Amino acid sequence: MKKRGAWVIISIVIILVLIVVAVSLFFLLKSDKRVTCETIECFEENFNKCNLAIWDNSYSQDMTSYFEILGKENGLCKLKQVMSTPQTGELEQICKVDNSLGLEYVMSSTNADCEGSLYDYTKTNRDALSSLTG
Repeated sequence: MKKRGAWVIISIVIILVLIVVAVSLFFLLKSDKRVTCETIECFEENFNKCNLAIWDNSYSQDMTSYFEILGKENGLCKLKQVMSTPQTGELEQICKVDNSLGLEYVMSSTNADCEGSLYDYTKTNRDALSSLTG
């Protein structure tokens, strides 16, 4: 009787240990690893899957810009853009977009669900912004 009770306890402990190991491995393998892209093609590939990625799209030393994919939220892909110039300082926007439409469409669209200082600046200063980006 004592042997049977000991085996039950040992079995429960082993099962609990296996569950903890399996859950730990799951979260370790699923960890959010952001890809640093050197090309637009790399960024577009990650955007199509809404994988975490960042791409430096700086035009010059005077104008720095980067895009970052932040992941999915409510079925949409969150895309962050940061731009900095001597004239504007650092501006930022975060947009929730349908990544199935493709990166080129999303970047040229004015219909995205965006918010932030870059979005506000873009809405009121379209002509000034186009002169900065050439």
